[in-house]
Amino acid sequence: MAWMFAMDLLLLLHFPRCSASEENIILQEPALITAEEGGTVNITCHFKHQNILGMYLRRKFIKDMVVLYVTGQGKNKTVGAEYKGRIEYFEQQNITTIILQQLQENDSGNYTCDGAVLINQEPKLMKGCGTILVVTAKKRTKCSSSSWVLYILITETLLLAAALVYFILSHVDAKKYCQKEKGNEAQNMVYEDMSFSLRHDTVANQYEC
Repeated sequence: MAWMFAMDLLLLLHFPRCSASEENIILQEPALITAEEGGTVNITCHFKHQNILGMYLRRKFIKDMVVLYVTGQGKNKTVGAEYKGRIEYFEQQNITTIILQQLQENDSGNYTCDGAVLINQEPKLMKGCGTILVVTAKKRTKCSSSSWVLYILITETLLLAAALVYFILSHVDAKKYCQKEKGNEAQNMVYEDMSFSLRHDTVANQYEC
């Protein structure tokens, strides 16, 4: 995961953290998120003043775009094409929470909450500190390979069992055949002995007469 560490470091250097003492700053939590593809993350933005007029969630670094634009305390929302069906927004007083779902690797970047608040009846622009998101590829499970190994083992076992049964049955049939042949030979020998005795007796009787 050296490449992931390098990417985190690059993003941190490219987007240095802002100071919480600055008046027009929107504090964001967390500062850095590492998530797996298909996962879900939360980005929380703390405005220093209430009466939020509107807010942009922008993505920078890899591909700059507006992810979300909200006005009317969350009643009016415009979602970027790449995030439709994958984003939720909640607003309570001066805190907003954005939930990104079904993350993709190309979602990686720096997300900033930029907005405007009403102070003394005048709109003031606010800029977010940014949340760095790094989305990694989903880990491949070993279930498929394990299933193949199990399938091969079962197949080999069945083949061996079938070969063993065939060998046993063949051996039994051979023994039965041999025993049958021996029985037939014995019967033939008895028959031949009886025939010889009868012939011998007949000849003897003829001479006696």
